[in-house]
Amino acid sequence: MALPLFKPEMIEPRDAKITTSIAKKVFRLYVTQTKALYREEIAEHVGYLADEIKEHEEMLKDEVRSARDSFGQEVAELKREVSGIKLKLEKAADPEVKEELEADLAAAEEELQMMSKYIIKAEADLQSFKEDKRLFIVDYINRQFQR
Repeated sequence: MALPLFKPEMIEPRDAKITTSIAKKVFRLYVTQTKALYREEIAEHVGYLADEIKEHEEMLKDEVRSARDSFGQEVAELKREVSGIKLKLEKAADPEVKEELEADLAAAEEELQMMSKYIIKAEADLQSFKEDKRLFIVDYINRQFQR
């Protein structure tokens, strides 16, 4: 027997943020209403859900740490480099030197922006997950019962 595909909009209210405790309630309601699990199994599977939520959050934290470790030093160095190029650019009088410095500045700023975006994205993904587990619970339910 195939269970219905669970969708984010099935969780009411649709604009409410889903915490871990609400995610557990949603899971409990889903398995109760669909009779996907025996009553005796529900508490055990809610525990599995809680464990997966913790594991996912830890994975996201590791990604943030990794991004900061990988790019943190380079970002700091690039910021110093950008500042140094800007100072040289202010002092430069020769148009050829200015043009070369402007090209160096553009390249350094582009690289800095790319590295910063990676760190910012990892941090945003973690913050988003901490605030709302709606997509996680939907994916979890579908992975468990849509085989």
